[in-house]
Amino acid sequence: MKSNLSYKKLFVFLTIIFGIILTATTYITFNYIKKSDIHKISNDNLKKSISYKKSFMSDYFKPYKNSINAISSNKTLEKYLNNPKKEYQDFVKELFSSYLVTFENINQIELLNKNNKNTIQISKNSKIKNVLSSKNKKELITKFEQFSKNNLYVSTIDFNSTNLITIDFVKQITKNYFIVINVDLKHFFNTLKESRLYDLFLINKKGKYLFYKNLNLNLNTINNSTLYNDFSKREAKKILNNNLSQGKDFISTFTNINNQNYILILKMKYKNQNLSIRDSQNFIFIVIFLSFIILIPLAIYFANLPDKVLKEYEKKLITHNITGLKNSIYLEKKLEKTKNFANSIIILVYINNCKKLQSVYGYTALNKILKEAGRLISSYKENDPNFDDIYSFENNIFAIKYKYSDENQLIKFTQLLFNDLENIEILIDKNSSVYLDLTLGISNPQNLNSKNKLHEAQMALDYAIEKRIDILVYDPNIKSKDINSLNLKILKSIKTAIDKDNVILHYQAIYNNRTQKIEKFETLMRIKNSKNEILYPNSFMDIAKDSKKYNKLTYAMIEKSFKYFQDKDYEFSINLSFLDIVEKGFTKYLEYKINEYGVAKKLVIEIVESESISNYKEIKRFISTMKELGCKIAIDDFGSGYANFQHIISLSQYIDYIKFDGSLIRNIHKDRKSQLLVGVIKFLCDSLGIRTIAEFVEDEETLKFVDSMGINYSQGYHISKPVSNIENIPQ
Repeated sequence: MKSNLSYKKLFVFLTIIFGIILTATTYITFNYIKKSDIHKISNDNLKKSISYKKSFMSDYFKPYKNSINAISSNKTLEKYLNNPKKEYQDFVKELFSSYLVTFENINQIELLNKNNKNTIQISKNSKIKNVLSSKNKKELITKFEQFSKNNLYVSTIDFNSTNLITIDFVKQITKNYFIVINVDLKHFFNTLKESRLYDLFLINKKGKYLFYKNLNLNLNTINNSTLYNDFSKREAKKILNNNLSQGKDFISTFTNINNQNYILILKMKYKNQNLSIRDSQNFIFIVIFLSFIILIPLAIYFANLPDKVLKEYEKKLITHNITGLKNSIYLEKKLEKTKNFANSIIILVYINNCKKLQSVYGYTALNKILKEAGRLISSYKENDPNFDDIYSFENNIFAIKYKYSDENQLIKFTQLLFNDLENIEILIDKNSSVYLDLTLGISNPQNLNSKNKLHEAQMALDYAIEKRIDILVYDPNIKSKDINSLNLKILKSIKTAIDKDNVILHYQAIYNNRTQKIEKFETLMRIKNSKNEILYPNSFMDIAKDSKKYNKLTYAMIEKSFKYFQDKDYEFSINLSFLDIVEKGFTKYLEYKINEYGVAKKLVIEIVESESISNYKEIKRFISTMKELGCKIAIDDFGSGYANFQHIISLSQYIDYIKFDGSLIRNIHKDRKSQLLVGVIKFLCDSLGIRTIAEFVEDEETLKFVDSMGINYSQGYHISKPVSNIENIPQ
């Protein structure tokens, strides 16, 4: 608490010091300005300033000329003109839109046709579109044909009744087609008139104003007499008749805006420096004083902001993202202090059928089930004073902190909890409902001072799952070999699957959001055990990695998937971990198999970001070899780990796809934070030329949302479940 107070005081103190320094600096600056003659400075810089303004006017429109040339030479635009298909039309619209985004001063881009066929018009907004649509397009084309130079015509400056000042760039790209870029000149004129020392006037050769000092004026509203109001008759005549003229307090020159001649005039503002300096000084000191008054409460607010942000972060860190309950991080932190769990035990509630529910109903439904399970367990807290707290330990495990009083009370509570939860019907939707299949593991109530309560409950739970016991209290006599027997059984199933060729591959479709077609497939591994049951990777992959069987599973997947796709016109992907990549001889084996089956051009190698992205030297060497063969590279589960964006950028020349982790996609249409994070990653990928894939697209709403964000591909149960034969998937 003392440290918090100290940095807050320091922050406010530094703010006050900053205010004092700012005031002193301003005072010293004004004293220096007093020693300068503004009139002399203005007069000395007249020619330089008007030369700069003239140069600015000359250079301002070059980017727009370059843009219209770039657009007119676009190959897809040429394809559209020859064959106005919808896919080409959509690309042309996106091309036009990209220029509207890149150049904020472009109001509208049009593809015009003399015969009004296949025209395209993209505008900043409907208001601008309505204003510009009133322009005579035929007259614009006629003037182009009369006055164009180098196949480019620039219209005269146009003043609209809505205060929109514009100019058109017109370029002919075929006999009948023209590109028209309408540019807003407000920024041009605002930049042109910026000057602390001079008033700026811009007139045509007849003396009518485009700009009168700092006001935008319609050419039709100012007559020649206005020139004589600001300048003497002799000066006005001199300005109108000479290419370059200078008086005591002005300078003028003929200038050209896209082949249209105007007269640019700069007139000095200050003849009495003391009055202008005093006015400026008083104004600035008032601004500093008011800013300082505002700055103090802001300083106090920002001094407290780190605490608020830290609290929000800590709350998010210790909260389970699905159930909203405190998570395992919070539980383990509490367990570090034994006194927090004095006279208490840990009860783990395990949902046995969690994976089956996920496979049948998908992640969205599973999330709903987990939330409801958490709510149901929490409801017992109201009626049992010994029920202290509940935590979401994992997605399918809840942990209960329970005050232990006697054995009978514990038995009564756990039996009631178990029976009630297994007999409660949980509704998924109007037509579907499920029941939970539970196992309970309980820490040792005979040793309430143990520091290993969570480990005891976990050991009891593992043993109960293996022996198919509903509720089990930890017994110190349980031997570790018994608890690990389940792992041994799974390891045996892995060995049997390899020996008897029971490694099975399923393929999940990947959908192109733009073409609305299935274009790729991801290879997914399963195995069959001795009972002919299908085992999924989450149940055997970790055990395989701890044994010598993992690489054999990978080799089997490579052999079978390459053979399956060698004669199919689809891209397909295989998942490789860092263990695969660093294994001696693996790269050469993979290279050999790629050449044997000829699948280099259709193979995508997915590298899991959360476990592989930490060693970029090995990754870079491997993917460089694969890219030389013609394979594509994808980073899988991006957003689930702690990837350094700088490393991703450094590898961008090799990466073809980035797959967003499912945790970012599941609720993206509802979760603003997921939207922001995915948007940032999407922007990075677009900038680096990397295509994006959204995993876990479970419903139509999610599909539409990821499509609206510009994500290239979608994958999930809404598109297709994994299948053993891709011919069974309707296209």
